[in-house]
Amino acid sequence: PRALSHAFYHLHRVSNIAADKGGVCKIVAGKARFASSSLSSYEQAVQNLPQGAQIHLDFFGEPISFFGVENGGNIENTVAALDRFEIGLVTKGKAFTGGGEEYGVSIQAAHSAALAWADMIRHATVWNSNGRSSPMLAHIAVSSLLIQTGVNYVRRIDQLLLEVPSGIDGVPRLQLLPLARLAADEKQNEHLDPRERTHLNVLDCLLKKNHKLALAILGKHLQACPGDCLGLSLLMDLAQVMGQKKVAFQGAGAVAQYWAERQGTFVKASIPGYHAATSLIALGTAVGGRHDVAEQLGLQSIDKGERLAAGISSWALAHVYDAEGRTAEGISAFANTDGIKNFESCGLFFFDSILTGYGVRFALDREERGRGRSPALRLYDNAYERVLDSNVLGRHGPTGSQIRKAPVGWQNSSFKTSEVSQSSMRKVFPIPRPRDKESSLHNDSLSVSTSSSASLKILEWKPSCEDVLTWIPPTPQFLADATLLLFRLTLNGTISCENYRWENLKNAWTLLLDHDGKDRTETEDLRFYPLACIAASLLLPVNTAGNLSGAAGRLARAMHKMGLLLNLGEVSLSEDDTQSEETGISKLFVDMVADSSPDFWLPSKDLEDKAEWKEILRLLSSVIDGVLAQEEDGDFLNAELLDSFETWDFDARPFIEHATVYAACKCGDYKSLSLARSICSRGVSLRPQNPEEWWRYSIVLGLLGDEVASEDALNASLSFGGGQGVRHD
Repeated sequence: PRALSHAFYHLHRVSNIAADKGGVCKIVAGKARFASSSLSSYEQAVQNLPQGAQIHLDFFGEPISFFGVENGGNIENTVAALDRFEIGLVTKGKAFTGGGEEYGVSIQAAHSAALAWADMIRHATVWNSNGRSSPMLAHIAVSSLLIQTGVNYVRRIDQLLLEVPSGIDGVPRLQLLPLARLAADEKQNEHLDPRERTHLNVLDCLLKKNHKLALAILGKHLQACPGDCLGLSLLMDLAQVMGQKKVAFQGAGAVAQYWAERQGTFVKASIPGYHAATSLIALGTAVGGRHDVAEQLGLQSIDKGERLAAGISSWALAHVYDAEGRTAEGISAFANTDGIKNFESCGLFFFDSILTGYGVRFALDREERGRGRSPALRLYDNAYERVLDSNVLGRHGPTGSQIRKAPVGWQNSSFKTSEVSQSSMRKVFPIPRPRDKESSLHNDSLSVSTSSSASLKILEWKPSCEDVLTWIPPTPQFLADATLLLFRLTLNGTISCENYRWENLKNAWTLLLDHDGKDRTETEDLRFYPLACIAASLLLPVNTAGNLSGAAGRLARAMHKMGLLLNLGEVSLSEDDTQSEETGISKLFVDMVADSSPDFWLPSKDLEDKAEWKEILRLLSSVIDGVLAQEEDGDFLNAELLDSFETWDFDARPFIEHATVYAACKCGDYKSLSLARSICSRGVSLRPQNPEEWWRYSIVLGLLGDEVASEDALNASLSFGGGQGVRHD
């Protein structure tokens, strides 16, 4: 009955549904039985269960099938680990706890995620071996990583996991791709619930690098199953990676009313996961352009469901604040302590760094350009440079791989046997108890190997899975954001083109796209992620990350040409040049671009370079409006009509417009500057309170010879906060 189901939700109890011999199903946790002549697909799946199979409900009330239960296994611990990881997955790590804090808040968040993730992988491995099967566990453990990074990145994680023990007695080293492929092979299993079969088909598409089909399947699935919070989360991740804002908006709209009807009242609590789902709906609504609705949903989710929804809600609000040019609110929410606390614990796959990157974007709008004082650059270093330093350029484990010791966490793996007491007093005063190996296998499935506990040993440290997953290599999304932000910092005059950070990023991209150092057979590694391919093209040849076509291909070619002209990643300061003769301050930390390159925004004097800038501008303008002018003289009367670049606005629009205006200024002719003026005019009209838009507008007007209007635009930039918020010391 529905009332009984509601009670189970709010008690957070896991309902164990088992098949009876007569085909009638019973809810063991509540001792309730049901039988109906018109059965739903879920009830039919329960009736069709083979002998020894069980269905359990996860935190969101969705069925998870277990087969081969008679072969041993502790389902209660597995479902607890599943709920812990699934909640954290949907909230981008906001719900994870237990990480060590000696390396700082950001590493604590990553360690908390690694603890839950490693536990989930272990349970999925155990339940998909030795006659047992639960393919949804593998899907939940691997699919989100596959969406954001692709197969080759997951293969790299597997290479690192091969160097550490599994942490389970009698179980070989953990491997994600074989586990995912084993689960995907069950996509047509008739004993699975239809929702499970749909998710496994999505997993199969991801393994085959068909993100487009996976996105279409999830979109259709949410129409039939609007209460699938995991499916909604995966759809938003796919839509963001592929730049499909229309699909995100449609997906949010398809489930919005379902969740609105299940909102809590004064006498009835909301169903579990309500605020997490609402924050995802706010995100899709914000990306789709309904900013008023999205802001209301996002603020409501932060206010009432901060423990779960604050990270995703902040993501939604970032798009709202950017679209409306609300720079001050953006800085408060993403660059100041009062806002950062909402997402600083979202350490899953560097999500906290990604959201801090939004704070860098907002802080850039108020920069004092070219004078070496940059709050935005400090934020960038805290979010991105620390990861590049620890994972790419630095320490190697005893085997030569990039494995570092994780912090000491206070939460143990759920694979601890029942004989090991979890109380603090028993840890201080241990009481030895006899063990029966045979009964241990049946009562607790498998036990943690005493030689590889999760980073709890300080002396004689041996790497564990938690160490690998705490310090995972930078993901494509992380590197794409870092590259595009550093590109804006360079065009903004905050750092020079010779800054050492460009060399760090180039090394990181090289390691990501050629991780084995040998023969590379899969050249289209990141084609499913256009923005990552475009970002990589700034520093590497165009087709290194993926062979893009259409508007994305034109944008990648334009970015590569800009990277060559600006010499990004090719020249870094030598040790003899790192100190300024005038100030005595290290140039690695204070880059006086205004003094060293006063003509950075002025038209190029070299004719060959100017021709290259015109070609760059031609490509960039076609990305914005879909009109590719003639190559000879930029004539648009006989232009070719093509597609424009589609992506989430806040992820790409700022850097595309900034790059286009900069290229137009380097060209210096009237047609080019007119294009730049139109872009700036649109910016100051749609985002009139944004100091950055007015600052660029003043430069373009000055190059056009309109000195009065240029001065007015510069004053407008200052009046809206340009150059403020910096302590001059």
